[in-house]
Amino acid sequence: MERVEGMTLAELSRCVGKPWSVATAVSVVAGVLRALRHIHGHAVEGKSQGIVHRDVTPHNVMISARGEVKLMDFGIAQRADAEPCLGGALGKLAYVPREQVEGDPDQRADLYAVGAILFELLDGRRFRWHCADEDAFFLEIY
Repeated sequence: MERVEGMTLAELSRCVGKPWSVATAVSVVAGVLRALRHIHGHAVEGKSQGIVHRDVTPHNVMISARGEVKLMDFGIAQRADAEPCLGGALGKLAYVPREQVEGDPDQRADLYAVGAILFELLDGRRFRWHCADEDAFFLEIY
């Protein structure tokens, strides 16, 4: 793995402490989307091997000292054509859509999480900020 000098998006957002400018937020999100385009469209010998990250969060996005956007932590990633898996790792509930909770996420689950990140950057609050515990997250998701 590449060593990246910098801060996670979560750390950087705490330092900024307010909503980001639209231009800066879009620039960061565009970097995440480029990374997702690469993993979602990955092919080996012409056969799709698309990967669903399943844990796209500000903690898993790194901004390098040079301003590069890096997507990290593929610990619960799976191939897009993998069998549905109930009871597996969910990712962080603040960022997951219903399909992921139900065990059948596809690339759209990663895009949903990117939308949640964009919300946070532009609004200055955590996505689903009103959810105080796991039960509240599940109610919100469903």
